[in-house]
Amino acid sequence: MPIASFDLQRRIRFSDPIARHRAASMGVARRRRTRFPAWGTTLFVAAGVSILGAWAGASRAANPNPTLPDVCVTTPALVVSDAAGDQTPFPAGQDLTAVSAGEDYRFTGSERLVFILKVADLAVMPASGVWRARFTVGATTYYVAMNSDADSSVTFDYGTQSGNLVTSVGALESGTWATDGTITMAIAMSKVGNPPAGAPLTAVSGVTQQNVGGTLFAGVDSTSSGTYTVRAQPAGWL
Repeated sequence: MPIASFDLQRRIRFSDPIARHRAASMGVARRRRTRFPAWGTTLFVAAGVSILGAWAGASRAANPNPTLPDVCVTTPALVVSDAAGDQTPFPAGQDLTAVSAGEDYRFTGSERLVFILKVADLAVMPASGVWRARFTVGATTYYVAMNSDADSSVTFDYGTQSGNLVTSVGALESGTWATDGTITMAIAMSKVGNPPAGAPLTAVSGVTQQNVGGTLFAGVDSTSSGTYTVRAQPAGWL
């Protein structure tokens, strides 16, 4: 468990993931203004206490490929749900059943909101579709969306909405979809009003649409609206 280098006034950097996780779970009560070189030793300093790292080696020997929880990502919280089967005659891939929200604090200077849309099934991607999560920060309504073209190829974007006018602004930080119908979209908070922890996102809702020609879209399914409160960075992060 070597320590690459650290400055106790700022942050301890560990080259071993076990050490990083253990340090995060313990927290650092206070830090000294001391610079240490890269000794390659098993030393961790927190609140003036030196802790030998033999336990990290033992843990790694028992499980050489550990799966560690990410303390920088909040567990998505359900905001609104919707009845199944109300999208007919459109396919199950546009049957919207839930909208959830959370945060991703893994990226310094690019803290993110994460929205998860759940549809009944995406084993077959519907062509010319739109899957959109909408929310309001202050007086502005934003959206994050997954879009499929006529060949069922997928792209992601975000933008604003005023009444029926939807204005695309740019690309998301990340967007993924799974065949079980889970669509996950992350947007930098700085792009959508920069809401702080404790701020409400109002009118959170989801909608699916079908492109029926050019800029014309037919509504397929939609949810009711709910409110989500932005959560703070989880405790224990270094």
